[in-house]
Amino acid sequence: MQDDETKYHMLKCIKQNSLFKNSCVISVIICLIAHAYAYFNASFFHDRSQAVYPGKWNSASRARWMQQFINLLTAFDYLPWLCGVLAIAFFALSIYMIADILEIRSVWNLCLIAGICITNDSVINAHLYWVPEILVALPFALASAWIWKMEDKRIAIRVSFGAFFVGLSLASY
Repeated sequence: MQDDETKYHMLKCIKQNSLFKNSCVISVIICLIAHAYAYFNASFFHDRSQAVYPGKWNSASRARWMQQFINLLTAFDYLPWLCGVLAIAFFALSIYMIADILEIRSVWNLCLIAGICITNDSVINAHLYWVPEILVALPFALASAWIWKMEDKRIAIRVSFGAFFVGLSLASY
């Protein structure tokens, strides 16, 4: 009985590991196909005014307090390659959580999910504005649902962490 349970957990870990690898590879490929123009651009966009006027245009006030911390990722400047790396990482994590929540294991379905998420109009427009600030809200919201789905955790822990990640998602978007 113990061996069967151990084998089950090992198979589950292997499937989760391959799901994460597939999500990462698919995200890199689709992000580079769809947004390479933004990642390899050598200039910042006009709406990234903090690069020109630091401190004057601070949208990180009021309800969007998380943006102050997210701006530390990009050093308060729009570096297209850095925003591309962050976008790919956030997408890979988001696509992994979507697939795990919905129990999707097919590579073709992962490609469809990644294509829908990555080529969304709001994502394309985000490359003209603030990539990390907008794209970090999705993994936080998905983390809330992902934690809520964990049946082996106590309800108080799931509610606490779920509410925490929803709050971070709202504060960053």
